[in-house]
Amino acid sequence: MTDEELDKQWLIERCEEEEGAQNRIEVDKSTSNLHPLVSELRDDPKRYEGRRSRYFSDRSNAILSALIHAAERRNCRVSVSTWYGNVLFDLETTQIGIYLRLNKECRLTLTCERTGGGRKDFVDSDRRQIEGRLNEVFILLYGYVYDRREPDRQLKAKREQHAIANRVYEEITRQRAIDATARKLAEEQKRQEAAKEQALLEEARLWRDSQLLRSYAESIRVLTNGQHSPELVQWLEWATATADRIDPVPKRVNSLCGEQV
Repeated sequence: MTDEELDKQWLIERCEEEEGAQNRIEVDKSTSNLHPLVSELRDDPKRYEGRRSRYFSDRSNAILSALIHAAERRNCRVSVSTWYGNVLFDLETTQIGIYLRLNKECRLTLTCERTGGGRKDFVDSDRRQIEGRLNEVFILLYGYVYDRREPDRQLKAKREQHAIANRVYEEITRQRAIDATARKLAEEQKRQEAAKEQALLEEARLWRDSQLLRSYAESIRVLTNGQHSPELVQWLEWATATADRIDPVPKRVNSLCGEQV
């Protein structure tokens, strides 16, 4: 399932739980069992200077206390606004402020305001009182959470796309590095092969020169009709030694066969 499908399933399940009779929020009308946060709001009216529109009575305090207990059972973080005296419910990254007031018709009104925008009023009526609608507060909260998850899903999708793009880029970069290394290796092998060929040609040239020197020295010896003047003998020895010195054959045979020639 996609993240969106999972979030929709989560929302449906949470709403079904709130609509179930076993999870109905009951209001304890006894003022002796108020949640400590409600007692704090009731007993220190001057602490929250911005709460002039808030309404506090035994009934409203009991409703607020029931909501706070229910929020804690649903793993919401509960706190009180330091200025307005709203009770704040935090779930995931969504926050709503809860307070009770009297509207223009002097009907008790439970107001839920989402931090960042969004508001819903639950108004007392002759047909239905607020006490019977408290579970709707959490259905509203779950809807806000679902809406807040949408940009999170979009952000997650973008991050996944960026991650894929980064992996593709890294793979392209890695492959380019491999190709560059392979090209360098091929170029080096080609250079080495060219150097070997050049060395081979140089050996062949030296061999040819050594053979030419030997033939030249032999021609001089033949043309002198066996004369043995010191100058001739010295020159013939020098020419033959030079031919032997530049002749690459003995060295090559030794390197290839390990035999001294």
